[in-house]
Amino acid sequence: MKNSSLKFYDYHIWANNKVFAHLQTLPQNVTTEEVTSVFASIKDTLVHMYVVDHGWLSTILRDESSDIDEMKERVIVLAESAQKQDITGLQKLYDDLYLEFRQAFNEINDFDQIESIFFGQLDCSYHDMITHIVNHGTYHRGNITAMLRQLGFTGCNTDYGAFLFEQQK
Repeated sequence: MKNSSLKFYDYHIWANNKVFAHLQTLPQNVTTEEVTSVFASIKDTLVHMYVVDHGWLSTILRDESSDIDEMKERVIVLAESAQKQDITGLQKLYDDLYLEFRQAFNEINDFDQIESIFFGQLDCSYHDMITHIVNHGTYHRGNITAMLRQLGFTGCNTDYGAFLFEQQK
């Protein structure tokens, strides 16, 4: 399952990079314009995705805090740090996070191995974790497309099929 798990994570990176590249072509204020949606802005959505991915990396690394207040503080610090970035800086944070994921994945021999996570309340495989990370990202990339449409802009194609076609070339 290792190859399909990593391929699916590659899709996540590809799709996020497509969104960042598209946003770079739009007026700079588009990412911070307030909209009525799941999050108040595109940037808030991207920050949320970054923080959640970071949390999953901590889970994969078995670096989960057992103190809920400590976890909340880590989330606040990450979100505040990401919010200070412009779109280029935010993409750099994502790129650095992708490298950390890759290093973590290199240490996993069996992606079907079941791990007990979230204070021992959930048993799932690394493949399941990656599937969740990618699906969560897909959901919020859809939010970003809807937000862009509300602001009078188009989104970009981040469908898995488009990824497969591009990889085939």
